[in-house]
Amino acid sequence: MDSIQYKIECDRPEFVVFTFDRYVGLIWKTSTTAEGVYETMYAFNRVLAEKGTGLFVVVVVPKNLDKPDTEAMIAIRQFLKDVAPDIKASIVIHMDTGWRVSIVRAVTSTLAWMAQIPFQHKGFEGITPATFWLRDMFGEDPKLFYDVMRAAIEKYAKDLPGIDESTQEAG
Repeated sequence: MDSIQYKIECDRPEFVVFTFDRYVGLIWKTSTTAEGVYETMYAFNRVLAEKGTGLFVVVVVPKNLDKPDTEAMIAIRQFLKDVAPDIKASIVIHMDTGWRVSIVRAVTSTLAWMAQIPFQHKGFEGITPATFWLRDMFGEDPKLFYDVMRAAIEKYAKDLPGIDESTQEAG
């Protein structure tokens, strides 16, 4: 997997922001912070200048991550509004199952609704279902997305709860 090409934009104890092709990825490690959202926006603008519109945003939420504080929620909502004209889809990959995923999905859906986003937004329980959705909805290369996401998660978030079962290949 060393040949997988992605660029680390920012690596902090709370989060890591990375980019590849037309994707901007954010892995929350310990908490959802406004700083992480701002760094994601910076990376998004850099990729936008290079690739043009039609970008994808992928957020990875580990098991048992606390709900974002008010400042982070405001930053997320503003980010979604600001990138709306240039984004093709946003994806949230939850590394959990059950009721906690429902809470995260409710928070992200509410923020998306409040921002009145005009693009596709979907949450998944792992990399594999997100991969198939991107292929089916947008004709994206499933191998590229899966391989990069798995490599980034394994390198920067392998110790987070829920990562092991979420990076397994589909059977």
